[in-house]
Amino acid sequence: MSESPPQRAFTLIELLVVLAILGLLIALLFPVLGGARSTARLVQCKTNLRSIGQAHAAYANDFDDNKPPLLWWTGFRLDKKWTSTLTKVDDQPFGQGILVAERYVDYELLLCPSAHLQDAHADFIHAWHHFPTGGSAYDYYWRSPFSVPSIERIGEGATYEAARAAGEHALAMDINAEKGHSYIGPYQGQDWDSHPNQSAVNILYLDGAVAHGDAKEVKLRWPGDSYAKIAWFEQASRLQ
Repeated sequence: MSESPPQRAFTLIELLVVLAILGLLIALLFPVLGGARSTARLVQCKTNLRSIGQAHAAYANDFDDNKPPLLWWTGFRLDKKWTSTLTKVDDQPFGQGILVAERYVDYELLLCPSAHLQDAHADFIHAWHHFPTGGSAYDYYWRSPFSVPSIERIGEGATYEAARAAGEHALAMDINAEKGHSYIGPYQGQDWDSHPNQSAVNILYLDGAVAHGDAKEVKLRWPGDSYAKIAWFEQASRLQ
């Protein structure tokens, strides 16, 4: 009966070579996997914005083409914003928060899936349900301050059709702002790109289309006040 040949064991050098090759493969794959994840987040963000666009279309159909207003009562005075990420002010649904309160869209769809924001999602959701003021990850454009002479005349200049006629096509988009901006939250005052790996900002337009622009070009400039935000949305509108 013949004996089986002795089993050859790996030498220490061979084992080190195998480990080195595995380490090299992992190092090569990590950026690829990270890029795939960030691309998936960019695509999911577009899906969120398309759903928000559908909610706007349904709201327009039910409310005589009026856009959800960025108006709230402070005592006896009606106050306003022209663009905002806020969804609730003084416990009153506000802007795109009205779409949530009226059940046109789920609140979670107002949260961009960007890796930079994921840790803050629970805080956003908690604020919406339990705090008098809440926000979202997408800025919403209501109207230009030059569209009507008085903010009490809510219906004029604050419709989707009036926005189209004025060339104000951008409706909502990722927060993308340079250092010193006025936003509060996890990105307060920082230079902020929602999708840094792609250098992209997703933009929802009035017709429901979603496209992305170059984050370096479509960026909220310092100091990030109301008029800087209007110029930012005008820049996004010109891309369509």
